[in-house]
Parts: sequence; C-alpha cells; structure tokens
Amino acid sequence: MSLQLPATFFIYTEFMQVFRRGSGIVRPPAQKNVLGFSFFAVVMFIGVLSERNQLYKSLLAIRAELSIIACILSVGHIIAFGSIYLVQTNVFAGALPWMYAVATIFALLAVILMVPLLITSFKWVRAKMAPTTWKRLQRTSYVFYMFVFIHLLLFIGPSSLAGSANATITFVIYVALFTVYTILRVAKWVISKDRISKQQEMSVQNNENLYEQSV
Repeated sequence: MSLQLPATFFIYTEFMQVFRRGSGIVRPPAQKNVLGFSFFAVVMFIGVLSERNQLYKSLLAIRAELSIIACILSVGHIIAFGSIYLVQTNVFAGALPWMYAVATIFALLAVILMVPLLITSFKWVRAKMAPTTWKRLQRTSYVFYMFVFIHLLLFIGPSSLAGSANATITFVIYVALFTVYTILRVAKWVISKDRISKQQEMSVQNNENLYEQSV
C-alpha cells in the first residue's frame, strides 16, 4: 500500500482541526469549500489539456492525490451545511425555499457520487480493479461536476437576484468556469474522435495497399 492512505488521514485530521478552531478568516472559506472546489477545478481542467502538453504530464501524475485532497476538504463543508439544511431545517419537510431544497438534493447526489470516486482514487484500490471498470466509474465524475455546478448556482442564485454584489460576482465566476470547461472538454473529445477516425482510415488504407501488393 502506498503513502496515500496515511497522508490522507493526516490531511483530514489537520483540516478538521482548522475547520473547528479556525479564525474568522480561515473558517468561512473552509465551510464554503472554496479551497476544496479549487482543487476540484484543477482536477477538472487537467482533463482538457492536450496529452502532449508538459503541464498535463506533470499534473496527471498527481491527479489522484489532488482529487483525494479535494474530497477531504469538502468534508468540512458537507458537515457544516449538511447539519443545517438536512438536520435543523429538514429539507424534505418543506421548510426551505424550493431553490435551496433542490440545491441540497443535488448536493446529496454529488456526495453519493463523490464517495466511490474518492475510494477508487487510491492507487491500491485501483490496482485491484479491472481497468475498464475503473475508467467507467471515473467517468461519473462528469455527472458529479454537473451536480456540483447546479448546486452552486441554485444556492448563489437567490442572493444574486436579490442584488448582492459578492454573490453576483461569484455566480459569474462559476458560470464562466464551467462554460469554459465544457467548451474545452467537448473540443478535446471532437479532436480525439477525429484523430481516431483518421488513424482507422489510415489503417484501412495500409491494409488495402498491402493486399494489392500481395496480389
């Protein structure tokens, strides 16, 4: 087993101490998961970089660790706001405005997806899985990102509509971030699909040439 597990436990315990005892400067960002989302954003954008890019090669080597850290940092946010919106207000009893209630449901769905993504990010867990199974499960990260995006918009939206400048700025940043990511991810998929198609055409052409030479 690698050092991922003990390192993860250390990061978790240290973060929770900061979360519980942190100052007025440290604690709000921890509760709002600003740092955790930042790590998720890095993990997201690694996937849109070209495989030939040196930055891609460097970050890909630690992408699993970045994902694990992002999940750990999200725990404090989940505990803080989960206790408020699920326990104290009971989201399913209709005590919340509908946008907050729907946002909380999407948060629950995101957490459900995050757990297996976190577990399978550990290299010793991945080593015990079939490569195709692991890849299929990791592709659910796209759904996870979508749920997080919807959750963020629904929570920030009401404050933005009410005229909050900070909320509006945050709203625009998130929309811009996810829009750019979606465009780049689709573009990479199209380019990759086109490259595979050309490789297949070249392979067919080469086979035809070999056949004609042998006749």
